[in-house]
Amino acid sequence: MFGRVLMVPVVVLALASGATLRERQPHAVASIAGTVYDSLVANGPLANAEVTVEGTTLSTLTDQAGRFQIDSVPAGQVVLRFYHATLDSLGFGAAPVSLVLPDSGLSAVRLATPSPTTLHASLCPAPQAQSTGVLLGRVRNVDDGAALPNATVSVSWGEWNVGGRGLTQTERRGSAVTDASGAYMICGVPTDVAVIARATAADHVTGLVEVDLGQRAFGVREFAVSMQDSGATTAELARLDSVVRRGDAPASTGTARLSGVVHGPDGRLLDQAQVALFGFPISVRTTSEGAYALTSMPAGNQTIEIRAVGFAPKRLTVGLRTGEQRTLDVTLDKAAQTLASVNIVGSGARLDNTGFEKRKKAGIGRFIGPEEIERRRVFDTSQLLWNVTGARVMWDGSENVIMFTRPNVSGAGGGSYNNLCNPAVFVDGFPVSDINDVRPYDVRGIEVYTDKTAAPPEFRSQSLKETGRADTHCAVILVWSKPRPPKHSRAK
Repeated sequence: MFGRVLMVPVVVLALASGATLRERQPHAVASIAGTVYDSLVANGPLANAEVTVEGTTLSTLTDQAGRFQIDSVPAGQVVLRFYHATLDSLGFGAAPVSLVLPDSGLSAVRLATPSPTTLHASLCPAPQAQSTGVLLGRVRNVDDGAALPNATVSVSWGEWNVGGRGLTQTERRGSAVTDASGAYMICGVPTDVAVIARATAADHVTGLVEVDLGQRAFGVREFAVSMQDSGATTAELARLDSVVRRGDAPASTGTARLSGVVHGPDGRLLDQAQVALFGFPISVRTTSEGAYALTSMPAGNQTIEIRAVGFAPKRLTVGLRTGEQRTLDVTLDKAAQTLASVNIVGSGARLDNTGFEKRKKAGIGRFIGPEEIERRRVFDTSQLLWNVTGARVMWDGSENVIMFTRPNVSGAGGGSYNNLCNPAVFVDGFPVSDINDVRPYDVRGIEVYTDKTAAPPEFRSQSLKETGRADTHCAVILVWSKPRPPKHSRAK
């Protein structure tokens, strides 16, 4: 798919002072020293690259800093090439570099891959949107490394737009099918936001993998799929999703296992941290000793997301062979943003004008105030509902979502069971689809009504607006945000 990237050879003159081509003595030799730089994959000096002098048996490998030196090189015009396993596997071949050596001495040269911008223009010649690049790589069998042709790599990301309906998010997608060598290429991938990628081969899938081009016009992501693990199939993923929608606990059927401990930067073991598979609705919590174990998990590329109250979440991607058992300890080394002290005396921060305090005194509903929000210091707003009776914060494979249990009478004997329903969520009186759209450090109060009929009338009726179903929402969540800080005028 990629072919070789061809560049015009660069001629580098490195003549000794006062020397000309005609004045060189026969059998004169010199030395070449330099560096190899990779701006495509490593984005830095390229270690273990093989540098050769064309037409000779002279060659050497670069050190960890990308440096090399070749001695006893015949004087005159020579051509240098370099090779590297990673670049070769992607089909990249750097153009040769030609230089003229003097009769003796040391000549310096710098070898490099083409720039990401140059390669992007070469691979995606059609007009592209601003702030986009190209993502490419290969899809392989995780067990034997064989290329997987006709596999699909898909990416998705969200775009926020401001219009007449306010701030709205649109999901964008891109995909490509691998060629006979397992190679794929996707143009138009945004460079300013991370995208979520997944590979599918013959109904076998990887987990979700986050890819961030980091403002660069070029990115590489390899995928490894287990073609033997029945737990890593599209059918199994669909089954797990249906189990979660019913409100049941999903039990995966994969062959791999990942276990370890989660601790903070000071080494303290973290109890009740959430360890979840990104892309599969599977999650566990750590024990009092900070231990976790994801058993029967699907093999192939999988990303685990670790969350703990008081720390920023972390994502780690692993490639697990079919049946592999691996230990992976995790350090959450960056504390979540510390909430500023909340002053509930000043008129600007009071919740009275929202009716929060009045309804709280009435004792109907569950109320989470500024002091509790500050004390708990969660990363996602949904985590504030972890201990609310009737609420279930569930991992859906990509994020925590809030569901509520609802009793239903069934059977002649009047027995009951619980199923799950979605709550209606309002932020400052406006309906939203995701409570996590507002960050916890912007929240000053939350009201939770597990029975929608107990919610204030204006929200009780809105919760059913345009749904067409009387039981679409069984609960109501009201989120009140902190007031914007006042703008200070400049002194005249």
